[in-house]
Amino acid sequence: MMFKRTVIAAGVLATSSVAFADVTIDIPSGVQVLVENGIDSDYSNLGFDNQDKVVLPNGESQILFRLSHIVRESGSKKTKYKSVPLVATFTAADAALTLKLPRIDTLDDGRMFDKKPSFTLSENGKPIDIKQDKLSIGFELMPDYVKEIEKYNRANNIASWQSTGAVATVAATIPVVSSTSNAEVSKVTSASVSPDAGVDTEQMLKFWFAQADSESQKAFLSWAIQNVK
Repeated sequence: MMFKRTVIAAGVLATSSVAFADVTIDIPSGVQVLVENGIDSDYSNLGFDNQDKVVLPNGESQILFRLSHIVRESGSKKTKYKSVPLVATFTAADAALTLKLPRIDTLDDGRMFDKKPSFTLSENGKPIDIKQDKLSIGFELMPDYVKEIEKYNRANNIASWQSTGAVATVAATIPVVSSTSNAEVSKVTSASVSPDAGVDTEQMLKFWFAQADSESQKAFLSWAIQNVK
């Protein structure tokens, strides 16, 4: 399995014993994560997919998500409910968090929730400080949520993420490690990165390493040791 997204890498790991600290969020069933720190979460537009955990680097992070599940419309009739997209921006380190939302059983419940949404991120049962907001996207049938959250952040809104800036495409040759035999390394020729001076490449490495499966992690470590400068 290859890393699904581009890794911004300015350095490599020196040893295989490096510890990677991160923030994990348990995602309840019926919640669809759309964007993680400005990156598309590979969600389905049909809204039936669900990831039960999100892994983010330490520091300030932002997720965009929505409720997406079957509810009762009237009587025994059922329908698919998708909430307005919700923004959560927070700061955490070495933490295991849980996303909690109210129960939505009927379409009326969903309509009430959309008018005044509420949710929490908690650690060991205690809510942490978060900035939360709704993302207004108009009437687009299949909106580009990455672009929408970029516009939201640039507008200095309630839950804007300060690490997000204008996105530029820069030419680069970046190793992407595969878990296939011989730890084959493929290359990509461009990457989308933020021009902000505050980009932390070490945190990006930690984040993408945590996203990989065990075989991909071992393959990357093997490649990194052989190519350390």
